[in-house]
Amino acid sequence: MTILRIRQWLFKAAALFILLLSSSVSIADTQRPKVGLVLGGGGAAGIAHVGVLKVLEEQKIPIDMIAGTSMGAIVGSLYASGMKAGEIEKVVNALNWDELFNDEISRRDQGFHRKDEMSSFFDSFTIGVNRKGVNLPRGAVKGHKLTFELRRLLDHVSHINQFDKLPIPFRAVATDIENGQEVVLKKGNLATAVRASMSIPAVFPPVEIDGRLLVDGFVSNNVPVNVAQQMGADILIVVGLPTEYKTKKELNSAVDVALQSMYLMMAKSSEPQLQNIRQPHIILQPDMNGIESLSFDRVKEAVILGEKQARLQLAELLTVTADVRGKASTAVAQIPRNKAFRGVIDKIIIENGSVLNDNILRNRLNLKVGDSLSLKQLQKGLNAIYSLGYFEVVDYRLEPLQDNRYTLIVSAVKEPVGNNTLRGGFSLSDDFDGNAAYQAGLEYSMKGLNSLGGEAKVGLAIGDSLAITTDYYQPLNTNSTYFWNPSASYEESSVFVYPEGSSTSSAEARIQTVEARFEVGREISNKAEVRLGLFYKNLEPSITTGSVDLPVDSFNLAGISVNYREDTLDDRSFPDEGKWLDLSYDYGSRTLGSDESYHRLDIQGGKAWQKGRHHVIASGSIGSTFDDDTIITERFQLGGFARLSGLEDNQLTGNHYLHGLSAYYYDLASIPNIAGLNAGFILETGNTWNEMSDVSLGDTRFSAAAFMGAKTILGPAYLGAGITEGFDTRYFLQFGRAF
Repeated sequence: MTILRIRQWLFKAAALFILLLSSSVSIADTQRPKVGLVLGGGGAAGIAHVGVLKVLEEQKIPIDMIAGTSMGAIVGSLYASGMKAGEIEKVVNALNWDELFNDEISRRDQGFHRKDEMSSFFDSFTIGVNRKGVNLPRGAVKGHKLTFELRRLLDHVSHINQFDKLPIPFRAVATDIENGQEVVLKKGNLATAVRASMSIPAVFPPVEIDGRLLVDGFVSNNVPVNVAQQMGADILIVVGLPTEYKTKKELNSAVDVALQSMYLMMAKSSEPQLQNIRQPHIILQPDMNGIESLSFDRVKEAVILGEKQARLQLAELLTVTADVRGKASTAVAQIPRNKAFRGVIDKIIIENGSVLNDNILRNRLNLKVGDSLSLKQLQKGLNAIYSLGYFEVVDYRLEPLQDNRYTLIVSAVKEPVGNNTLRGGFSLSDDFDGNAAYQAGLEYSMKGLNSLGGEAKVGLAIGDSLAITTDYYQPLNTNSTYFWNPSASYEESSVFVYPEGSSTSSAEARIQTVEARFEVGREISNKAEVRLGLFYKNLEPSITTGSVDLPVDSFNLAGISVNYREDTLDDRSFPDEGKWLDLSYDYGSRTLGSDESYHRLDIQGGKAWQKGRHHVIASGSIGSTFDDDTIITERFQLGGFARLSGLEDNQLTGNHYLHGLSAYYYDLASIPNIAGLNAGFILETGNTWNEMSDVSLGDTRFSAAAFMGAKTILGPAYLGAGITEGFDTRYFLQFGRAF
């Protein structure tokens, strides 16, 4: 045998040996029992799953497949995507859960037109209406922010459409809301599947996948043991949450009854499965120490309790997994993850469910082909589209191409409530001295009247004043930078006259006002707006008591108005930060039909600061008619809360005025996104003057007030007492935004 033949024979023998060796390893690995992890739902309490995972990793117990429902699907998908338990723990502890369940985009990030709506009288409530009646949302929370967060966390596996190809094969369990059937999700987009699995009915809207409308898996299978069995698990590690049913005496509210019903529903599908498991298994049910579905302020504790339970049952856990501990998982290779996604946009596709022009959404997205994309930039763009108010959720997906280039698909799902809404407003004030006033009203709004987003409104307010308002707002381009805005109104209101130094009115007049305006304007990003307009007003006074300096018959005011406003406040009533500036100038012209020629300049502005629970606000305002004999309806007024708080509403009237304010308040308590309670005080100075020659800083009055404030879903509320030098203490209650 030649040396060449010997070498060839040795090479073939070595290759055969390696092949046999690898085959034997593969066979041995295949023959190893497969471990299935089952993670049940439970909301915030379900975060205990993370603590169990920490112990499984520590004990080198391999996981070959995962089946999860609701919060179990969230935690399970993160682990299946290749994240370690310690990483997931950092994620759940760092997430702002309150913010994830609040879909309202920050007021500072809203367009200027929307900021006006959020600060108007008609902002106590909003419901959708159509010809069939009231049209309510499909969920209390739309899930816009939560959906984006899931996509961000699972971005590194977004290209995987078959969940068996994840680092650990995975299944998410949801429910078909049409028939109540269990739906096992094993392909498609992982974040979408998880989002469907945790769509709690009435809390989140359903998610449509493959033509089926899906809600939370707890309805059909909260602890999906059968799903892990179908995946081929030989050993089962089941993590469920024990249910503590309330007694008859403890069921004291509609929420208690609803939650109890939900728990009973879950038990009906879960308990039979837990009692009839064939495989070697262990069931972990952590004692959650009162942590409930919505206790997201206790997520750190939930992780600890999950870990504690796993250690309490560690001996049982080690016995069940004795044959697999320390042996490599049969899962596929790990997938590398990028901490901060970066890619280049090769194409942008807009899936637009509204009547709006696609370019409006593209401009709001503020991304173009060729841009490098970060998820932070993308979220800002999606939020800008969502803030238009036409969509239930604005989602995205990335389809990878070559060379780190992507097709970005933005899916803007139409708001089921529709474009026609009914908005309500309410206000109440009382000085506890016999002077009370109220206002209530409704406004019907129709938006999406054309592809540029034209909107029409009709409002009615009744109470101490009567008002009927109509308004049409029409953007002129897809950037929504230019617009025109005609409006008309009819109002009946009272004017009071107070003698110098008295808080008791000596005269009252009722004035009927018919007004028409036509304005054109420009939004400057979302921070400012400038308007130029024409106005016409017909006023018809009726003297009720005493003597008021008004024309006996009806009179007309007409002219030109200029207005510049800047607003970056995060909240108009209780701001944490931001500033505002409002500059308005009216010129009454006889040429345009006014019975009086006049000027009126009003400048108001301020700034807010926050540090922890401490808040400080400073503001100032100044105005003049440049005339000592202007008609009374165009003069300036001071008096009332935060306008010299120790005086009656509009007690001081003059052709010139000055006002300065410093306020401090402290947050006492809050229910995130629902209500807040605070306490504070105000220091003020200011006055009004009829004669320009009388204007003097030495003639300003000083005022102070202490108050309790509440931020409610119906509007702001204040209760307190104010004093202005020379006058008695004035107590006040103010609830809602003034009309």
